[in-house]
Amino acid sequence: MGSDNLDTNTVDGFLNNDPESIKRVMALIDSALRKWQVKFGYESDDIKSDVMLKLLLLFRKDNFTIQSSLPALVNTIVYRTCIGYYRFNKLRKHVDIDDVQVPDGNISAEEKRRKDKRSKILFRVLRLAPKECIKLWHMQLKEGLTCREIGKKLGKSEETIRWKLFDCRKRVRKLREKIQKNTNDF
Repeated sequence: MGSDNLDTNTVDGFLNNDPESIKRVMALIDSALRKWQVKFGYESDDIKSDVMLKLLLLFRKDNFTIQSSLPALVNTIVYRTCIGYYRFNKLRKHVDIDDVQVPDGNISAEEKRRKDKRSKILFRVLRLAPKECIKLWHMQLKEGLTCREIGKKLGKSEETIRWKLFDCRKRVRKLREKIQKNTNDF
């Protein structure tokens, strides 16, 4: 019973920006992320940010209640996030460093930093985008299918596919705005 009360107080404190609660949640994330450290060492800050965003969105839901314990919940979210990163990284194409074109020397360091940050945010948005949206975009952009062809393939009407694609764009735009708002100095 004491653990449930501590978890509830931690969630409430986390939502109210209590430093001790945030510190406890970060410690739980770090602990859960330790076993993934070797695989995602250079991306661990991105994973932490994504987990924090997912926890924040989850805690803010009206009907949110902790079913088990806060450490178990954090472990599950870290696990699922890491699996998502792993799958996403498997799809990325390896580029040989010799094949990379050197950008024009006219780009300032500030412009390069802004572009790198924008790319990082867009990759994070893609990792967090709903699977259904990724599937539809893959069919439309990679396979070159029309809404009618996608509809036939999925057993849905052309208008339903158009609406779903529109909804996906809207959802991803909102997700990007949330990430940009939470990313300082963009």
